[in-house]
Formats: sequence, structure tokens, C-alpha cells
Amino acid sequence: MRHPTHPVALTGATGFLGSHLADLLLSRGTPLVAALRNPSKAAGLASRGAVLRVADLAEEEALVEAFSGCGAVVANAAIAVGWGRIDPSAYEVNVTGTEHTLRAAAKAGVKRVIYVSSVAVYRTRLQIETPEDHPQLDGERREFDLSQLTTNLDYSWSKARAERRAWALATELGLAMTVVRPGPIYGPRDDKMTDRYAAWMKRPVLFAPTVSIPHAHAGDVAQAIAGALDTPGSFGRAYNTTGPSVSVYAFLCAWKRLAGGGPLLVPIPVPVRVAYDNRAAERDLGVRWRAVEEGIQSVLEAR
Repeated sequence: MRHPTHPVALTGATGFLGSHLADLLLSRGTPLVAALRNPSKAAGLASRGAVLRVADLAEEEALVEAFSGCGAVVANAAIAVGWGRIDPSAYEVNVTGTEHTLRAAAKAGVKRVIYVSSVAVYRTRLQIETPEDHPQLDGERREFDLSQLTTNLDYSWSKARAERRAWALATELGLAMTVVRPGPIYGPRDDKMTDRYAAWMKRPVLFAPTVSIPHAHAGDVAQAIAGALDTPGSFGRAYNTTGPSVSVYAFLCAWKRLAGGGPLLVPIPVPVRVAYDNRAAERDLGVRWRAVEEGIQSVLEAR
């Protein structure tokens, strides 16, 4: 694989996944342009050689200027599911921001785009690994799906609509696009899934379900995105990038063991497994999933 020699523009560079990708690209010497709303949050990136350009997903022309001179764009910025309730209309940024980002890339003369989607776009499938061609949520009609039990459906619908729009625009604008679909992501600097686990581990007693779900370390997802940048053969492809499925109970047991203490963990039997077929990403993008123990250790060391 050959690393990009022209600058790579990254949206959402100061967010959770974006910061891990920025770290990786800078560490391997890839010229990086961080397109962001608030440069004051990216002083660390600037000190390491990243070029900071002010741009908002709502402002297409600002994005055009931010992407100028770049060889690729990683469309990573999005409104994600958080702890508290988010106004459903906020997720529309995922659709309009996608449109502005791809149109801006084309106007700036950039042909290569990595679009960060989510496995939230799929209709939920239990017990059997979900492949990349599995049916997705409609994105327009609000119909029941099992994911309503675990995921904010406004978010899922917005990501489904946004990815469909991205594919349509890539065809219309002649963009060489690769889509990556991460699953639940954990790791240092995560204020969602990882912080939720950390809060649980402060309780004296914790009832933990044995349901198995993906646990993808942010550093591994970043490696998959970097692999897509390096791999022309990934044009026009979508890749699951979720890592292996691990039971919540087993994950928290590993956390307790590595932390040297924690709550009394009581397993709640839930014989359900949600998993995704990651073989294409492993084969084409060169991603390797770190062991859960290694990932948790990185979290504990950063706290």
C-alpha cells in the first residue's frame, strides 16, 4: 500500500473517531488538513503539522475552500448518539452535511472520498453476521426495527438517508468513494459508550447482560479508514468495520480485572448476538482488531 502524498482533508478532526484518525495520519507523515468549526480545539494538531481551516458542514463554500489543494476528503463529521436526549431535527445535519461535503469536494477538484457511515443503517439481524449487502433501513419511512431497543432511531434513519445520498452524489459528481461502516466504538476520549461503561464500573453492584455486541476500538477503525485511503481497489465499496462481538458482561469482567477492582458483576442471561462480517475490511484494508484487553488497557491508561 502507498500512503497519500497530497494532503488529506478531514472533517470532525477534533471528535472522538476523527482525533484517532488524525493521530494516525500525522504519525505516518500524511499531510493533514483539518476542516473544523472551532480551531481553538485543535491547537495540538496544529503543533504537529496539521493545517487548520475553518469550515462548517452547513457552509458549502467554506468547505470548498477548506478542501482546496487536497487529494482526498474523509467525510467523518456527524451528529452521533449521546448520553442525553438530542432534538430529532439535529440529526438532519447528517444528511445536509453529507450533501455539502461531497459537493464541496467536487467543486474543489477532489475526486477521492472516504465516507464514514455506520452499521446503524442496517435492518437489525440477530445471531448471524450481517454482510455489507444486507438490507438497510429505508431512511424515509419510519418503520419498526429491533434497533429501536438499543439505538436512537432518529440517528439510524439519518445515517441511512445520508449514506444513500452519498452514493447518489458520488455517481452524479464522479467521485471515487469508499464507505466504511463502524459499529459501536470505544476507546480513549470517548464520551459515549466508554464513559457509560466507566460510570457503570463505579457502582457497587452491576447487573450486566450477556448480549454480545461489536466493540470496535477507535484506533482500529482509524486504521481501516487509512487503509481505504491507501487502497484504490476499495473505490465503490462499502466495508463493515466493527471488530468482533463480545458480551457486555465479558467486556466489563475484563475491565474489572485490568483495573484491579470494580463492582460485583452479576450476569443477566441474554442469549442474543449482534455481529457483522468484517472479512472484506480485513482483506482489503489491512485492518487487524486488537484484543479487548489491549483496548481496555488503552482506556484505563488515558483516564
